Amino acid sequence: MPQIGSTNPSATNTHESQAHRPRPMARIGTYRSSRTMPKIDKRKSTGGIGRIMMASPMSDTLVSMSTDTEQPDHTIDNFQELVDAFGPQIYALASRFCGTPEDAEDLVQEVFLQAYRAWPSFEHRSSVKTWLYTIAARTCQRMHRKRAGEPKRIGSLDDLLPFGEPRISIIPADQPEALQLQIQREAREQVEAAIVSLPEEFRIPLILKDIVGLSMPEIAEILGEKPGTIRSRIHRARLRLRDAAVRAVPKADSPAPLPAYSQQTCLDLLHAKQEALDRGVPFDSGVICERCRSVFATLDLTQDVCRQLALDELPDRLVQRLSEASLASAASKEGKSSSDFDQP
Repeated sequence: MPQIGSTNPSATNTHESQAHRPRPMARIGTYRSSRTMPKIDKRKSTGGIGRIMMASPMSDTLVSMSTDTEQPDHTIDNFQELVDAFGPQIYALASRFCGTPEDAEDLVQEVFLQAYRAWPSFEHRSSVKTWLYTIAARTCQRMHRKRAGEPKRIGSLDDLLPFGEPRISIIPADQPEALQLQIQREAREQVEAAIVSLPEEFRIPLILKDIVGLSMPEIAEILGEKPGTIRSRIHRARLRLRDAAVRAVPKADSPAPLPAYSQQTCLDLLHAKQEALDRGVPFDSGVICERCRSVFATLDLTQDVCRQLALDELPDRLVQRLSEASLASAASKEGKSSSDFDQP
């Protein structure tokens, strides 16, 4: 019987864990925790709303914006700092939620204008980040228009479980680099399409966790749900994305080997793997069989794709739109406060 779900890095089999992780993706970007924020690079040509460059750890200014309990002045510079700090993450949320660039840009502009109008009445009962993403989540839900044929349900857990596949997928990290890159490109296309097709109650938590990089408690607070409910939805959504990503991965020539453990043990291992992904810690792949190793490698591939999706920059036209909208809003709303938005 394997020791299930060891997440101690010192206990991780070095050879297995390195093979388990697609190498080219590891060079593209590092998973952003809730304590990693962008660095501001302001450009006067865009009215002060700058291009975003990733940096870690986050600057003192952005730490202050994320955690301070004292209310800053309601000024246009304050609005620009909010866009600089959170613009790429809000755009990543909007892009994966809406499905089209035009709708995503409209959503981002609406989120920041709501935040600007509501800023005078923000009482700092939560962090700026949680407050802003609460606005974003509500805006997504309000602007969402159900598309024809969009599923109302994600499917049963039995339908999502991956252990009945007749042939297992190859391990992407074990392949030549050219094939790895091809798999990753094709997997990205599959995963992006699968995210858009998720029902809303699964799509928003998945995006907030695996693309934006928020914690489970933060997502639960933003969406007003219990952490256990959020965790369950994210785990099921990951399995749906994994089912899409695996279409880009070649299959082994021989039939899948017989399971090395009982079905319940495999399910326990899958749950432990999901929890390791939740916490962003290594998973001990030395205790799993070939079939589980293949499944977990495709889960890692899905995670790598989501991390790559988080690296999008604000389009130049959206930067300009936000700059113009902020100036217009400042001119029309100066000295007034907004009371039409509930405080999270």
